[in-house]
Amino acid sequence: MDSKLITLSMIVKNEEKFLTGCLESVKGVVDEIVIVDTGSTDNTKKIAAEFGAKVFDFNWVNDFSAARNFSLQNSTGNWILYLDADERLHQNSKQRIKKLAGGSRKKAYSCIVNSIDNVKNRPSKMDYIRFFPRHPGVKFEGAAHEQIIPSLIKTSHQIIRTEIEIIHLGYNISADELKLKAGRNLSLLLNDYKIKKHSYSAFQIAQSYSLMSDEENAVKYFKIALDDAKLLSAYKAVAFRYLAAYESQKMKWNEAFDLAQKSLLADAMQPLTYLVLSQIYQGVKDFNNAELNCRKALDINAKIANRSLASDMVIMIDEKSILYRGLNLCLMNGEREPFNFYFSKLKGCGNGDSDELALFNLLINNIKYDDKKLSNYMVAIKSETQVELVLSLLKTYTHNKQPLLEEMLKHTGDNVLVINALAAEYENKKEYNRAEEFFKKSISINSDFPPSYFFLLSLYLKQSNTNSALKVVADLENRFGGNSVIAPQVQAIKEKIVKYFNS
Repeated sequence: MDSKLITLSMIVKNEEKFLTGCLESVKGVVDEIVIVDTGSTDNTKKIAAEFGAKVFDFNWVNDFSAARNFSLQNSTGNWILYLDADERLHQNSKQRIKKLAGGSRKKAYSCIVNSIDNVKNRPSKMDYIRFFPRHPGVKFEGAAHEQIIPSLIKTSHQIIRTEIEIIHLGYNISADELKLKAGRNLSLLLNDYKIKKHSYSAFQIAQSYSLMSDEENAVKYFKIALDDAKLLSAYKAVAFRYLAAYESQKMKWNEAFDLAQKSLLADAMQPLTYLVLSQIYQGVKDFNNAELNCRKALDINAKIANRSLASDMVIMIDEKSILYRGLNLCLMNGEREPFNFYFSKLKGCGNGDSDELALFNLLINNIKYDDKKLSNYMVAIKSETQVELVLSLLKTYTHNKQPLLEEMLKHTGDNVLVINALAAEYENKKEYNRAEEFFKKSISINSDFPPSYFFLLSLYLKQSNTNSALKVVADLENRFGGNSVIAPQVQAIKEKIVKYFNS
């Protein structure tokens, strides 16, 4: 048998959309393709056969490791490359794989899995063992988010990091599709966790809850995972960062800061953590440090993109998102020079004549917008950081803001920042009923966002509507009474209202 024989090992189900691209990417690299099908009803098996794959049926038992191990049992190559259908081996990595197959079979190799995400602009790069020698003791463990590393360690294989790149398209889907995918994994992970309470499983459960926007359970399981001192640093960094962002949303700045620092201690090369830290500094009005951390995120993000820095599990950020945040911070701090730095970089990211940049130029230079182009401008404003930047620029804009904000709301959905800005504009025009309506709408959409309550409270106080103001105070006390930042502010306002009422 050729000592360089490589088997591509896969498990699939209804993957006709992705499978051809995956198998095309390994042409000339693998000598054998073993595909285990867990119940496809589309053309998956037909496509596999066209590529000369050995196709085996497997009755799904709610266990990814069982299916992967069945694929290993039917593989004959000296080396195993394993991919999912929504992955592709990078063209530049083909020769690297073939060269490694001629080396020691006591080594296993991690690859860079580059997850593309054009939907949320949150691409990520992570190291996973994807190329290893076939060995009777090497097998997968875990019903979901299965691992090969424990068995490689048990069989005394040396793990080597490589620059082999695998492109992953599985996260480049809509939020609803991603939640559905996370939900399917979650049930397997929870069953696995009942059998063996392992910190890795807890971490993956938290990740699934996070993708499903279930913050309460995500926080619960991230904390459980962090109770294990042996949890990998890469996972600790992600868990602490998530908890820091969670506390930041609740304006618990001290707690958020401590958690962000713990995240950086676990892994200092995470651009997203620096952005979270930037948000925390912004929350306490320290705009200088907020901007410095934003620039740190920009620098590390660029180095990782250029592969001059490596990290086990890094979530990269769309460069524009960092630039929007930097611009917003400069506006808050009144710093012109760094503003020009970020804006120059933003112009270099794309077409200088784009609707996005055209809108920014109008707002920066206080030029009246063309009503007919409002829709075009707002189609370009999609992300939260873009929204924040536009709202900051509008604060010094002297032309009619209402039509622009109304159009913005159409394109951003139920965005509380836009709703509050529109409500404030109605308030400035003394359209108090409309302002009240929109502030209340903001609270109904996100009842955990304190500014909306304070805006509504200010509106009632401006109208000397004491009873309604006290009702808002009561709502603030009930929802944020345990918040060390908000509670004292609410108490001070309440005392002033009561004193005024009794005078």
